[in-house]
Amino acid sequence: MKNFERARSEQSKEFRIQQILNASELIYSTTEFEKITYTQIAKEARFTRSNLYKYFRTKEDIFLHLLLSDLTKWIDRVESLFISHESFHHENFSRLWTSTLLDNERLLNLRSILFTHLEKNASEGSFLEFKNNSRLQIERLTEFLKKNLPVEEDKKISEFILLSLSMGSGIFPLYLHQEKGCKLLQKHGLPFNEINFSEVLNNGVRALSKVYFFS
Repeated sequence: MKNFERARSEQSKEFRIQQILNASELIYSTTEFEKITYTQIAKEARFTRSNLYKYFRTKEDIFLHLLLSDLTKWIDRVESLFISHESFHHENFSRLWTSTLLDNERLLNLRSILFTHLEKNASEGSFLEFKNNSRLQIERLTEFLKKNLPVEEDKKISEFILLSLSMGSGIFPLYLHQEKGCKLLQKHGLPFNEINFSEVLNNGVRALSKVYFFS
């Protein structure tokens, strides 16, 4: 009976956490992170602030949870896409890797504020949980790539993964907000350079993969 009650309690907790995550995703789809409030999330999820606090201490805790989910889904996608290829050369590896990043814009967007907002303002427990679980996911992807690429050094593979993610998340905010900036510059007769995000990202991935895997 105790095991049954414990299972019901865990199921209830997971259901409520998913409610909170769904509400946060919905708000984030139309609102910039900086403008989202803890109270707004509670209202959308139909929680009181005190009830929401039982599951997540800060809004950053919630978005760390979303980021970890996006990272896990991205790695799942990489594995499912790459496992169908028996071998890789420089060009097709770069193209496939870039495509997985382009298909996961929220991952890049959230990762662009990982250090300046999410980790900085997260609770200690959520920070440590995110760090540990994201490390495990990167290790999982490293092991997978080691079996499919002409390199056996874990350090090289994990560095490539983190650098390509950092590059994508670093460029993405420029791409995301360039329309407003370009219009303002154009209005005042000033020069502007429009960023082709997919092209820039692919060029960066090609350069990185050549250094780490195909030199």
